Amino acid sequence: MLCPNCGKENLYDSLYCMTCGSAIRQVKSITSNELSKPREAIKDAISQRTASDKILPPWIVMIPFMISIMGGTVIFAVALSKAFEYFSENNEIVDDYDFIAGSEWILILALAISAIFYFSYGLITYQLIDRMNKHSAREISLRLSVSSYIETLTSSSAQGGRSELGWSWLGDQSFLSSDNVKRRSPTLWMVIIASPIIGSILQALLYFAYDYDTMSRYSLLVTAMLLIIGVFMLYLFNSLMKEIHEHDRRWIEFTRDVKVSLARAGFTAGTLPDHSLLEKRSFALYFVLSFVTMGLFMIYWWYIILKDPNDHFKKQWEFEDGLMEFISPR
Repeated sequence: MLCPNCGKENLYDSLYCMTCGSAIRQVKSITSNELSKPREAIKDAISQRTASDKILPPWIVMIPFMISIMGGTVIFAVALSKAFEYFSENNEIVDDYDFIAGSEWILILALAISAIFYFSYGLITYQLIDRMNKHSAREISLRLSVSSYIETLTSSSAQGGRSELGWSWLGDQSFLSSDNVKRRSPTLWMVIIASPIIGSILQALLYFAYDYDTMSRYSLLVTAMLLIIGVFMLYLFNSLMKEIHEHDRRWIEFTRDVKVSLARAGFTAGTLPDHSLLEKRSFALYFVLSFVTMGLFMIYWWYIILKDPNDHFKKQWEFEDGLMEFISPR
């Protein structure tokens, strides 16, 4: 397309000459009323972020772990003291039940700590999944609103609006109205992660209804339950790590497309910031490190699962703040 002022060749969809800056196509001005509806839709989507994009402090993953450490230390100290006392009186252990008898409170305390540990991580899991479900729904609403706003803003141009602006994500309705984040039931996953509590309750009931030997015979069942829950947890961790990375990538593509589309339509979007992609995590590496450290690395894994969405939310908020400044009536 030739510029009517300087005669230089430009891209077919250019509004302004890339050489002299003169207008190539005439654009009818848009009234504030025409933009009011999509503008309010954007504001409404952004206003919901306080409820949907909860910033969870990553250090909360340490709370159940520290409770377990402190409780375990107390139990070990008391058990060791009782063992010395028992040996000083009997010189040998004749029966396991004889050793346990009289110290039922130690067993109950151990089971209670175990229940608190798993219930705490169950609550964290609930918050993790619930906030991603809400955030994803809000982001879909925001993308649709931004697309509508830009379509209205550019509808009077000679290009005829969205279909010929060269938009990729903005013109893809399947992208605008869907997301890669799988909708999961936060309640179901909280129950799955916290289900070892059932094993603790079962052990306590068996001990008081029968005896220590009966409870010991069911320990293999409890161990199998823990292994199954571990498999579910690994599946969840892998899914959450992959989804937040892909979700972040798609958001960055969307924001870049918004800026390109506005620039092609002749608008300056200097208030809209650019952001880098979240680091891609290796499930295989994290699994090996968790195995080698006998589970201790899982604490850091939990930390990352909380931290990456936090970072994504903060980046998105910065863009949304710039977007609010751009769409504000002047």
